Amino acid sequence: MKTLAPLALALALAATTLLAHAGEATPRPAVAAGTVGDEHRRLGELAGLWAVRQSLWLTPGQPPRVDAGTAEFSIVLGGRALRQDLRVSSDAPFQGIGHTGFDNVSRTYFTSWMDVNFTDLLVLRGEYDEASHTYRFSGSMTGADGTHVPTREELRVVDANHLLARYFETKHGTETLVVELAYSRR
Repeated sequence: MKTLAPLALALALAATTLLAHAGEATPRPAVAAGTVGDEHRRLGELAGLWAVRQSLWLTPGQPPRVDAGTAEFSIVLGGRALRQDLRVSSDAPFQGIGHTGFDNVSRTYFTSWMDVNFTDLLVLRGEYDEASHTYRFSGSMTGADGTHVPTREELRVVDANHLLARYFETKHGTETLVVELAYSRR
């Protein structure tokens, strides 16, 4: 038993030393976590004032309600994220705020959203498809009844002066288009 105690102590010290130096043996990411890169600069190209046409499907299968509004996209955090302030004129004025960015560590895009219609924070993650100039995000939000609703967003850069954002929700196994925002640069 006395010979096992020094061996156990030696093994514990060796394991502690290995764990302490494990991070040193792992190569560091090519881009530091806080570095502004091409992905951030591409998002920055969307900065500016935009006219918006919002189509909102209140009832699936019925025609959407269409309202006009404006969106201001601005670069925040030293070029690391794009902030959107969306305002739509309707019977009940609408306002929403979102942020879109790129995480250098996970190599994924993210978008977050809050608006006057709910008190939750919607956070989606995704990727950018260079061929179609489309950002695709997915995740879930909390529905009015407390359930998690799978949510998907597509933001297509049509050209330097036009964007198309589409938001989808899946309820009872069926995905439906809920909101479409057509942006035109002012």
